[in-house]
This record gives sequence, structure tokens and C-alpha cells, in this order.
Amino acid sequence: MCLEVRRQGRRAAAGEEGEIWASGPNLSRGYWPLGPGDHLLRDGWYDTGDLGWYDEEGYFYLTGRASQILKVAGHRVHPAEIETALYRHPAVAACAVVGRADELWGERAEAFVVAAGPGLNADELHRHLRRSLPWFKVPSVVHLVDALPQSGNGKILHHVLGPPDEAATPRHLRAAGHPARSR
Repeated sequence: MCLEVRRQGRRAAAGEEGEIWASGPNLSRGYWPLGPGDHLLRDGWYDTGDLGWYDEEGYFYLTGRASQILKVAGHRVHPAEIETALYRHPAVAACAVVGRADELWGERAEAFVVAAGPGLNADELHRHLRRSLPWFKVPSVVHLVDALPQSGNGKILHHVLGPPDEAATPRHLRAAGHPARSR
């Protein structure tokens, strides 16, 4: 199998992030029965939907899924980068970041966080994130929840996450003065 990183239709250079494409005799042409437009391959290449980059030695590094990339105020934002920053806080047991439509910015990030213990609040998490992320990557809303929805194999179901019912979830907090709102 051959892998290639493409950015804006051209092969990306080492260290440059893009979409990962695969080619080889072991890839399926599509789902049976094949009808018009059912072919998965384009010119012999399959778009995996994954994002990543490769180093000078040819090792590949996955950074996320193309479908999960948020476009916030014209910037590409990887939810996984925000999740990594949240996990650096010692009081975060689990988290997930999703995108929401926003009239002003196109999209905005929202975080769902399970605390490792009592006392964690959204303002503290916003301060933590502002120390390591640019303003457009800091979630506009942080929801403190008791658990995150998971599949049978323990994978967080991001698509299930929605705005919690504030009446039923008193731990739902919104931080005041989010920088994206004040710009």
C-alpha cells in the first residue's frame, strides 16, 4: 500500500499537514453491487478522510479527521488539540470538543468535561486554556457533565453530544467574557 498526504490537491511536503490518501491492490473499489458513482477510488487513490503529516524519514502522524475540523473565524481548529490541552489540567478526567454553528465566527468550539473530583468550574478551565491556546481555539462554552456518551468499545460519541438541558443539568456553566465574544 502507498500513502500520500495531499494539501489543496497537490502532494504535501514533509511536515506539512493535509489529507491522507491511499493506493494499492488491496483497496476495495467500492460497495457491492457497484453502481454509477459508487466507486471509492479516484484515479486509483482512496481518500481516507484522515488528516496527518509525514516526517523526513517517511513516518506518518495522524492529527484528526477531515470531517471534524472546525472553521472558527477563518481558522482551522482541530478539536483534538483542544482536548489535549484540557487533559493537561489535573482535574479533567475526560473531555470531548464539538463544533457549533455561530453567526459571527462561522463555527465555535464547545467542550464537554468530566471532572476528576469536586471543585472544577468552567472559569478555571477557560483560564487554563487561555494560557496555552490562541483565543479562537478556546471553547466559548464549557459543559461540566457527569459522563460522556460512549460506544460499546469505549469510544466517545461526539455526534451524540448536544447542548445539555440547563434545567436538568445544574452543573452547566458558561464562562463570562470569552475573548471570541469580546473581539
